[in-house]
Amino acid sequence: MATEGRWMWCHQILVSRRLFGTSLMFGVASTSARLHVDAFVNLLGEDQHSWALSHKGSLWHRGRYIIHTLLLLSFIST
Repeated sequence: MATEGRWMWCHQILVSRRLFGTSLMFGVASTSARLHVDAFVNLLGEDQHSWALSHKGSLWHRGRYIIHTLLLLSFIST
């Protein structure tokens, strides 16, 4: 498996209604990343073990974020 270079994933997720109290994160993590916590927090991107892109367009790593892209979700009227 290649360990260098640039990688890209393309996803399309259709959500039929607005979401409240939910955070959608897409990311990659090492085997050292936390998988469970007894609270509503974003685990992806919380520390040095993962990177995440939120549905709001922010890129997370080490618990900090930058605005990376426009909103990733377009809500569709059903």
